Amino acid sequence: MMDRQNEHKLTGRPDFGWDMPNKPFLTIGEVADILQVSSRTVYNLIYKGTLRACRITYHITLITKEDFFLMIKETTYCKRSFSVFVRQGKKTKKKMNGERQEKEQTALIRQEGKE
Repeated sequence: MMDRQNEHKLTGRPDFGWDMPNKPFLTIGEVADILQVSSRTVYNLIYKGTLRACRITYHITLITKEDFFLMIKETTYCKRSFSVFVRQGKKTKKKMNGERQEKEQTALIRQEGKE
């Protein structure tokens, strides 16, 4: 098996580890292999609108090479100023505080009823 450095020397062009099929369309599995992610991640890219795809049948979804390269070219990295998990944590904390206050009020009402 030829390693990447030797292939680069022989062909004059780098091999990025992408085995790009020699056809105009890519399948979900091929895109997942190229990006080194799971097929679920590829479907998530499609559902978010980041990657355009054509669903031929229930089991066949195709992506044109042009759409694949357009996704890579047009999608820019955007650093978020906050983590999604931080916001979820705050919501959960508020919810927990609200529930605790309700329990305290219920306990006070019960105590007053006993007196």
